Amino acid sequence: MPMPTTHFLAGILAIKIISYFGFVPTIYDLILGGIIAACVDLDHVVVYYQRYKNLDFLKTFHNAISGIEEERSWIHEWNGIVFFFVISGITYFIAPHYAPLILAATMSHLLLDHEKIRYIHKKYIKFAHFVYPLSTTEILMNITILSIIILI
Repeated sequence: MPMPTTHFLAGILAIKIISYFGFVPTIYDLILGGIIAACVDLDHVVVYYQRYKNLDFLKTFHNAISGIEEERSWIHEWNGIVFFFVISGITYFIAPHYAPLILAATMSHLLLDHEKIRYIHKKYIKFAHFVYPLSTTEILMNITILSIIILI
């Protein structure tokens, strides 16, 4: 499972890519796209809550990064893709500027979550109550995504 920072960067990259198709993003759009891409991961918390009747973000995060449990919801399947297309379609009629932003950010998240790279977390950084895992794969992916964002 990619970390939120990777999802954030991938969301920004997706917004930058769709800018070549006529969407003109502001810096706020890029940040919002990154936040949307990272927030899709909140579905793991919902699945954890449904299973244990306990709203525990730390346990959910720990279970997801350590591979203890699979906490994917329907959002990561075909009906999730359709759901985000519908949300983007509805948004298009309410606020047309944000529809491609929502679609690009959510699709980038789903694509990253479906890759089969195994993250081997050998080191951890403790920040407050959070333990943030580090893996060479994830660091290289973040550097690559950031480099592409800067270059395009």
